[in-house]
Amino acid sequence: MNITATCYGTAALHLALEGALGVFFDPYLDRPPEARPRISADARTMDMHPLNAILVSHGHYDHILNLPHLLKRHPSAHAYVPAPVVQTCRRLCQGEIFRAYSCALSEGDWSRMHTLGGGDGCELSAADGRVRIRAEATRSSHVKYDAWSVLRVLLNPRVIRRIGYYAKVQFAFPHRGVLAWALQMEAGGQSRQVVFLGTLPREGPQGLSRYRGCDCLFLPLAGRRDVLPLASAVTSALQPGMVVPIHHDNFMPPISYTVDIRSYREWLAAEFPKTRFLELTPEEPVALFG
Repeated sequence: MNITATCYGTAALHLALEGALGVFFDPYLDRPPEARPRISADARTMDMHPLNAILVSHGHYDHILNLPHLLKRHPSAHAYVPAPVVQTCRRLCQGEIFRAYSCALSEGDWSRMHTLGGGDGCELSAADGRVRIRAEATRSSHVKYDAWSVLRVLLNPRVIRRIGYYAKVQFAFPHRGVLAWALQMEAGGQSRQVVFLGTLPREGPQGLSRYRGCDCLFLPLAGRRDVLPLASAVTSALQPGMVVPIHHDNFMPPISYTVDIRSYREWLAAEFPKTRFLELTPEEPVALFG
């Protein structure tokens, strides 16, 4: 079974199954020039193939900023989002938050944005029915920022000078209704289960244990200077065959910072030596299995 993963920094990720079905998670591509690593993709002009579904974990700006542009650019794709994301996208498209991100979506475009809650899902199938993806949403929660991560932002002169802009970044994009996604990917009589988290759940791995033994876990390592306690709890609950770290890059300085994930990688090697640890290079497709 051929599953190809392409990351675009932060939690933005494209998965393609057999080149026939594709999903995109948490579309955020318009990173500032000083962000690292650099991303060249543009949601307004890119032609992503295949793209059948856009799956969103929560409504923060760095998870939905380019959702309207990606939806408009790919008229056959459907988006599945927590309910608050629809209203945020309407305000974004109308230029109420940032004028530069206004986007003229038609009623047909809006009809392709579906709201989901925990226990809901969607199913994708190739024309011949031999390649399928079943996506299930599970209620989750957002990581609780530690004091160090908060104070380094509040006391930063660059943030203080542009407090109006950064206030919008923080408060105009509510994150209620956080979802984790589990994908059952089937082709050629084989099946793989992939779990995607857009943020580390602050209550730990509650509700995720039924995905124990999943083939691959996309694990965000951000929001706290020391992510090991939360990341290790989620990993121990799921015991995945592979861990792919995401969302630990410096995606929007000075709000963000590059997270040192060495402690987690060392812990994983010691506690789960059979679990593969795979770091992706942005914009370079990688076959997950084979």
